[in-house]
Amino acid sequence: MKIRVLSILQPWAGFILYGSKTVENRTWRTTHRGPLLIHSSRSSVGLNRGVDDNWFQFAGIIRHNAKSRPEFTTGAILGIANVVGCRPAEPNRPTVWHDFDPERKVYWWELVDAVLFQTPIPMRGQQGFWTVDLIDGTALQSAKWPTLQEYVLANSDKSA
Repeated sequence: MKIRVLSILQPWAGFILYGSKTVENRTWRTTHRGPLLIHSSRSSVGLNRGVDDNWFQFAGIIRHNAKSRPEFTTGAILGIANVVGCRPAEPNRPTVWHDFDPERKVYWWELVDAVLFQTPIPMRGQQGFWTVDLIDGTALQSAKWPTLQEYVLANSDKSA
């Protein structure tokens, strides 16, 4: 099954798959709606330093434990989420995950139903959208959608 992928730096990819981050901030708009694989970049700088501890506290995660959690693996496809919307950042409606900056055009990608894979799939990332061909039976950590195929089928009406 061919499916779109987006590479995201850690710890942000982990926060999405942990379920605490439901907005991805990008400098480009997307018309894509539906399932999107979440790939974590190889860099672990944000897990070690470079990202304020307040982000980990907000997500409900202890920073020094993050590296041992599966959602904070680096250099792999870790799971899947649904893109249900995309809108320009608004000056009077900042999200918890992004403060409005009038000097920079930012779009808020709205994400729901993030689910981890049972086993991360090691893979080199790319910039922008890219696609991979995964086995339909790839196992997810979800009682609602135990396989990739079931997740995609259940959410196909949201795909563009």
